[in-house]
Amino acid sequence: GLVIAAASWMGTGNRRDLLLAAASAGIMTATKETAVITLGVLTIAAMATFVLTGGVASLPHLTRRQWQLGLQAAFVFLLVNLAFYTSFFTNWQGSIDALRTFAFWTHTGTRDHTHAWNAYFEWLGALEFSLATLGLAGAAGALWTRDNRFAVFTGLWSMGTIAAYSLIPYKTPWLTLNMIVPLALESRGLL
Repeated sequence: GLVIAAASWMGTGNRRDLLLAAASAGIMTATKETAVITLGVLTIAAMATFVLTGGVASLPHLTRRQWQLGLQAAFVFLLVNLAFYTSFFTNWQGSIDALRTFAFWTHTGTRDHTHAWNAYFEWLGALEFSLATLGLAGAAGALWTRDNRFAVFTGLWSMGTIAAYSLIPYKTPWLTLNMIVPLALESRGLL
């Protein structure tokens, strides 16, 4: 939802799309413990896409209206997070506990479910060989030609996600779902 709404906003500039992207990011961070990894990868992929496709030169200086839209999006993101983390404003301790989870997560992420760096390649190869092969080939092609900004973005997203999760010792097969979505979007160009 976040990627589609953000891509739509980039194409149309529609305020609704930006606020929907912010709400999607808020829901993601409130319901997905690895959201910080996903948001980091998406941010890096978006910035690299603009650099690789020459989009940086076309970025305008931010106007007052754009700053206001950014603040509105930040407000929606925070409101959604607060709503979920405080059990819809009935447990304010939940917002503090949400921040404390990072200490717990970083501790368990280095000792529980640890696997070799290439575990995701093995799991994707065993469970999603065609999708992984087509997705990575599509990513390589998109990065080679750089003629489709969204394809470049999804290529960077898929490769960045695999790289980020491969670097972390904590690995579980269900986290491959984070890789399958961008790989599936990327593979569509090869079918």
